[in-house]
Amino acid sequence: MILAWLALMVVAHGHGAAPAVLDVLAWSDADDGCEATPDGLVPAVVRTNIGLAAWGADVEPFAYVCPSRWTGTEGALAAASANGRQLVVARDGVIAWSADAGCTFQVTASDPGDSVVAVARAGDGFLVAVRRFDGQPGGLIGVRDGVVRDVARWSDASPDGVVVNGADVWVAGATPSPWAARVDGDQRVDAVSLPALEELDRLTPRVVDSTLWLTAGAGASRWLWRVQDGVASPAVGPADVLLGPAKVGDAWWASLDGEAWSSPDGLTWTDSARAVGWTCLGSLEGRPFACTFTSVDVLSPGDGQPTQTRVFSLTQIDAPDLSRCAATDGACELDWYHFGGESGWIGTHGGTCPIDARQPVDDTDEPGGGPGPACACDSARPSGRLFGLLGLAWAARRRRRSSAR
Repeated sequence: MILAWLALMVVAHGHGAAPAVLDVLAWSDADDGCEATPDGLVPAVVRTNIGLAAWGADVEPFAYVCPSRWTGTEGALAAASANGRQLVVARDGVIAWSADAGCTFQVTASDPGDSVVAVARAGDGFLVAVRRFDGQPGGLIGVRDGVVRDVARWSDASPDGVVVNGADVWVAGATPSPWAARVDGDQRVDAVSLPALEELDRLTPRVVDSTLWLTAGAGASRWLWRVQDGVASPAVGPADVLLGPAKVGDAWWASLDGEAWSSPDGLTWTDSARAVGWTCLGSLEGRPFACTFTSVDVLSPGDGQPTQTRVFSLTQIDAPDLSRCAATDGACELDWYHFGGESGWIGTHGGTCPIDARQPVDDTDEPGGGPGPACACDSARPSGRLFGLLGLAWAARRRRRSSAR
């Protein structure tokens, strides 16, 4: 059958990057019914390098939000509202806003010279930090209820990132010289005093537990600085790969080149000499978490090192036609065959719980099989003829991608 053949073709010829978890954008307060998952600690939106995964009362377990819905770039930067319903995905030249957890996006063309460096939730809206490489001003773009507007443009500073700490917005950057400041209206105020670091080429702000941190980069090396009373002090580093910090109980944790470091006060750090497989380390709404390539674990105080409890796995993602969206277009199906096929997910559906394996489906004529009993989506799907055309389009797309490498 056409779809079975297409699935085999995708698996046989796929050679893209393996899917990986990048960040948690929002938590759900619902119970996923899994005994091992703490109540209220299910991610509502997870960012991955193949798109987004969204979960909610009408999505079981996780629905794939395909990149074609925001015109492409699967690893684009994104942020979500606290309940996960509003999403902003930004890439160079495009800012896309969704009010229905990724079913549909309102896409706004932005200046193609704006290079997106960060996206952050800000109250009822979002902020997108952009820098430029043509000498024109970079700054902040605001997105609220789908309306996109410039918040601030600075000719004398280019941001590397933006974070929100309560009512305060903080920005930082290394160009043309290192700087960090709070934003009031369109002005930079309350400048942070920074340590001297030669050849600094990146300075990114982070907020954890209402504390402002800066990640400083020079070449391949990274340092973590803590900001207190307007002064940034070196905390830990250098490292080639520096993740965190996250506060777990009364202790701060960071990962330097794959080893866990801890601190009682954020200033004096100790190498635990324990290797960790974390690929991200952060905190959202006071909930510390760590990523591996394929999962998200929440962290809690443990004996010498945080205890990890799994709350999300890539094995839970289902095809886009199993989501709560009313319809799925051909481009979105093509994304699923591309990325799901390379991962061996075609012909299976996601497990209900993070520890569950993917399960085979009965009808491989459907992308990922028919919807489960909890799905309230439109049952109409593209015909087999359309999927044949999708197969040809997929093959052409892969040839173009391969020839460009």
